Amino acid sequence: MPDRRALIETPSGAMQAIIAEPKGSGPFPVAIMYPHVGGLTQTMRLMARRCAQGGYLCVVPDLYHRLGTIVLDPQSHDETGVAIRRLAASSLTPDGVMSDTRALLDWLDGLALAKSGPRGTIGYGAGGSFSLRAAATFPDEIAACASVLGFGFVTEDSDSPHLLFARIRAEIYCAFAERDDIIPSTVPERLAAELKALPNVVSEVVVHPGTRHPYAFPDRAVYDRAAEADWANIFAMFARRLPAAD
Repeated sequence: MPDRRALIETPSGAMQAIIAEPKGSGPFPVAIMYPHVGGLTQTMRLMARRCAQGGYLCVVPDLYHRLGTIVLDPQSHDETGVAIRRLAASSLTPDGVMSDTRALLDWLDGLALAKSGPRGTIGYGAGGSFSLRAAATFPDEIAACASVLGFGFVTEDSDSPHLLFARIRAEIYCAFAERDDIIPSTVPERLAAELKALPNVVSEVVVHPGTRHPYAFPDRAVYDRAAEADWANIFAMFARRLPAAD
């Protein structure tokens, strides 16, 4: 599947985004994909294309646009690289990302290739918590949300995402690696408990046996076929909750 770049106007300036289109003339149901810590990397291009193969117009926003145009190497262990990643990640605020999401949703409303109706979200790493936060912030517009290898759902901060979960109307799918050396096993356990407490929300939290972080990315040495199970579950959820392609 081909992809291209677009510029989306936000209250904080122009935001670049990867756009991956399915085959056909459209319009297509939409998935917003929140990227991992690297930003708009080649990995995220691959993930956007995989989403498009499922029949969804996939948009990956550059959440780092306030810092300029930067792409980071998530696998670098160089001290400077690690420090830059931390600074970039810490620059993302819930209000800022949701402002970007609002601008993106408005932009999609005017895009001929985007089918009208509810949207889906997918997030990787810290983007996983943004995916669920978006569903809570825009419950009338986001009907399905997914997180893969996500974290930051439950914190001690006053703006912790889990405090907003009661607003969610979307169906939720979350996936984790069993042998994750980055995300503690308490994260999926606590998230599952929080989601189970929501009376009117359909949710599923999966921990894939034997997998490692980041098993979901096909360009990584630890890639695992469990990633295809995630796609099958996400596409099935999207088919239930999003409008069908023409």
